[in-house]
Amino acid sequence: MATEKIRYQEWMVMPQPLSSSIVYLIRHGQTTGDIEKRFGGAYDDYLTDLGKEQSRNVAQALQDSPLEIVYSSSLNRALETADIIADCLDVPRGVLPEFRECNRYGILSGMTKHEALQHHPQEVAKLKDPAGTVTGAESYRDFRQRVTAAFERLFTDGAQGEIALVTHGGVFRLLFRDILGLGEASVGDCARIKLWVGQKGIRVIEQHGINMK
Repeated sequence: MATEKIRYQEWMVMPQPLSSSIVYLIRHGQTTGDIEKRFGGAYDDYLTDLGKEQSRNVAQALQDSPLEIVYSSSLNRALETADIIADCLDVPRGVLPEFRECNRYGILSGMTKHEALQHHPQEVAKLKDPAGTVTGAESYRDFRQRVTAAFERLFTDGAQGEIALVTHGGVFRLLFRDILGLGEASVGDCARIKLWVGQKGIRVIEQHGINMK
């Protein structure tokens, strides 16, 4: 897929010195929950064979990048993707639990969509209401606060150089919508963006597998 350029976006003035840093944000590969049509979110599923191949393809695309470490969220699908990339590139890995996916589906998490309609039709109906919250789910406000704070720590406390972070579609969409102000985005399996982070703020240098709506 051709590289696309996105206009410079001011986000925040860094509260401590940071000359510049490169962060590769990567979504995990295809999961078992995807092909089984389950409600994801907090559901801790695993990569399919295709998801593993997608992860290896990302590693190949980044083989000339001087990555210092590959971070991931604490969910299995992100951990597996990060492990494959780190193994292929022979770099260390770390876990940042704050970048896990939003627990949007609460008690529906892990159910197939057919099962959920059978057993919890009223909860499924709540998903159609932007203001509705499924029982046991994480509110979007809490999710936004968690992820925004995690990005701030990553960008201000991280070492200079190049790092990768494997996370989730919801985290990508929050970044584009609420932090960069670019609007809604469709995020494919193993989509990735390259971020430049400096004292003036943050900008997207290039993207792969992202479609702005």
